[in-house]
Amino acid sequence: MSFTKKEATVHPISAEGITLDYVNSLMPRLSPDIRVSDLHVVEEKIFGDQFVSTTGRVTIDVSYAAGSPAGLPSRLLIKLEPGVERNMASLYANEVDFYSRLRSELKLEAPRVYGAAYDSGSGSFALVLEDLRIRGAVFPNVTTDVSLDSLKS
Repeated sequence: MSFTKKEATVHPISAEGITLDYVNSLMPRLSPDIRVSDLHVVEEKIFGDQFVSTTGRVTIDVSYAAGSPAGLPSRLLIKLEPGVERNMASLYANEVDFYSRLRSELKLEAPRVYGAAYDSGSGSFALVLEDLRIRGAVFPNVTTDVSLDSLKS
């Protein structure tokens, strides 16, 4: 008896791999009624650059195909594995599981997720999330002054 090894799906680590086909491949598991018809990369923040610490992030503006539900955001954020820290794979697997299996059942403040995938063979992943900056969220880093009132809130 012979077995063929499943080839690993390696997700992109930069905006170069963010194509219409790729984004639509991430959607069916969580959002089977959503299909993107057009996308434009707005911003890319790669691991180790611009104070991005654990993953890469690609912001895209999208249009949706006919038949997609109304009220979807026109801007999405794709969170990507950084391509350098394979020992973090279990954390990425847990994050994809959280958004894929638990997020929709919990009443807590967290981004809405539209697509997700994790590949155990390569340790790579991708999450298609709502861009919380559209709702006014701010993500300071260690060089950002944060007021006491802000911390209290």
